[in-house]
Amino acid sequence: MAMVFEMVHPDDREYAARIVEETIRSGTHLKAEHRIVRPDGEVRFVQVLGTVKRDASGCAYEMFGTVRTSLIVSSQNKPCGEASST
Repeated sequence: MAMVFEMVHPDDREYAARIVEETIRSGTHLKAEHRIVRPDGEVRFVQVLGTVKRDASGCAYEMFGTVRTSLIVSSQNKPCGEASST
């Protein structure tokens, strides 16, 4: 999981960690958007969908899902969850 979070834009890491923790705690499906920084430095927005697998006692043991990247790069480049003032 640490390797995945290294790709998350530094300004979005707290948000991304919070939604993952909430998904694990609540048992709901994960659906979120945030930015990533590609190895070449390009910033892209991604949509993340996921769910948590639990054992018979309800203990989370695996999280899986998909990440879909957008080819549209925002010129506002604001942390996700931050409202635009326009």
